[in-house]
Amino acid sequence: MVGGGLAGCEAAWQLARGGCRVRLYEMRPGVSTGAHRGAGLAELVCSNSFKGRAPHQARGLLKAEGVTLGSLLLELAAECSVPAGAALAVDRDRFSAAVEAALNAESAIEIVRREVCDWPAAPLLLATGPLTSPALSAVLRRELGGRRLFFHDATAPVVTAASLDRRTVFAAGRHGRDSDYLNVGLRREQYEEFHRRLLSLPRAPIQGVDARAEADGLSLFEACLPLEVLAERSADALRFGPLRPVGLRRPDTGESYYAVIQLRAEDRAATRYNLVGCQTRLTPPAQRELFRSLPGLEGVEFVRYGRMHRNSYLDGPRLLKPTLELFDRPGCFVAGQLSGSEGYGEAVLTGLLAGRNLARRLRGLPPLEPPATTMLGALVRTLSGRGLRPSTVPAPVNANFGLLPPTTARTRGRRGRRLGRAQRALAACRVFAWRLATAY
Repeated sequence: MVGGGLAGCEAAWQLARGGCRVRLYEMRPGVSTGAHRGAGLAELVCSNSFKGRAPHQARGLLKAEGVTLGSLLLELAAECSVPAGAALAVDRDRFSAAVEAALNAESAIEIVRREVCDWPAAPLLLATGPLTSPALSAVLRRELGGRRLFFHDATAPVVTAASLDRRTVFAAGRHGRDSDYLNVGLRREQYEEFHRRLLSLPRAPIQGVDARAEADGLSLFEACLPLEVLAERSADALRFGPLRPVGLRRPDTGESYYAVIQLRAEDRAATRYNLVGCQTRLTPPAQRELFRSLPGLEGVEFVRYGRMHRNSYLDGPRLLKPTLELFDRPGCFVAGQLSGSEGYGEAVLTGLLAGRNLARRLRGLPPLEPPATTMLGALVRTLSGRGLRPSTVPAPVNANFGLLPPTTARTRGRRGRRLGRAQRALAACRVFAWRLATAY
């Protein structure tokens, strides 16, 4: 096993439960990625949110399948959760510590803190994530060939709760459903000034990207664009995106706003807050200037700044089977973002599938494909170029209902159609869970 992130930790635990001895290599803390802050396993680099829980949401359905299949990390995420409305968000530090404790408690798992700089022999599971080291990236290109694929991703700032002005920042949820989020309301003139500043402030260089490459255009993931990139598209892109004010009113006055920035707790004690959707590559001084210009954030203190980094992934349609095994290397599996999946739940579920399938391979049983009607099955088929809408240009993929085949049942509205697909998916997943457990 190479990689101690979400996918690698889930896969290692599944392999150990399948009766296999596992040597899990993690290069940190000896080799830093530039984006991780600590040395813990399963550290969440970007947001602390696993997204929605509801089955009519694609990420919620994927998590429900993970629970059905027996995911360790989703169980620990629930135990380490923090209030986040309808989303599953976790205390990053508690979650990482809980995952590391669970793996250390497994006598069949040996954790080796060392960088892997050559191609290991099979059986092998690669889950090195988006921040694969340059040395191992060179090995992968040499051994696997194909296109060198990557995109650039940004993280959002985290601030201290004590530095927020609670007379101005208010607690409220959309449409009055919950109040787990804090909110910074912006009137029109405040939003327009925020937009102007965002376009004028300096941006930090990206490690490994020179000026010529940036002039040619950065490869960005549309589902997680930096604020400044959205701001360049139009004056209203932010307030129809991460700063949308829909359903949010100030409880004490009933006032609605032109745009709203939401803050989500990073820990159960709510001592730190994440600026939701405010991923950015502005320099730290520019981030301080920008966010301290907002009402209620005038004295805000930063725990961590937003930053941009490169994410690597493989040419899945050319290299991967839907079982997540490499075509021309039996016994070699790939999971997590290296497979082309994007998102925390996607990393956990691909790790689970790759780990279970490698355990089956080691017992002389064939790896299994999840049913195409499950979200996991639709996801891995898309990664391997065999989904509903095959593409000749590999791109990062996260769970979405567009990956699933339609149902024949008559339902009303988009929510009804999604619930119908979710019910079908979970029924198929229960059968698949029984089949997948054959090696255990």
